[in-house]
Amino acid sequence: MQKLVWIYHKGKKILHSDHGRFGKDAKTVILSIETAVQLVKDSGEKEILLLEDLRNLYVIPEIFNAFKKAGKEMEPYTKKTAEIGLEGSRKIFLSIMNRITSLLPKHFETFEEALEWLVDDN
Repeated sequence: MQKLVWIYHKGKKILHSDHGRFGKDAKTVILSIETAVQLVKDSGEKEILLLEDLRNLYVIPEIFNAFKKAGKEMEPYTKKTAEIGLEGSRKIFLSIMNRITSLLPKHFETFEEALEWLVDDN
């Protein structure tokens, strides 16, 4: 049902989460976010590269709060976070998240651009 998988790009392991595929289904989006947090915590890794696909996601208060909580919980485990799919007013969501956590997700237009940035050690 949900898409939460480890992928590899240029020899680096990346957690790819596709929360946007659930659109307006807040309950399923929140479950997907919570599952991602648990997977990160259970991985035992401390410098996870995270790619979040947020295309078609509707950021309503319940979803925003779930992302806010997840961001704080994932901070100790995450090295870099890239996001794709935020357009128009939804980019405000990214701006607010950058102020709330130190994850500082960066937005990209394409999946490929996000992957390249995540594996770049600079």
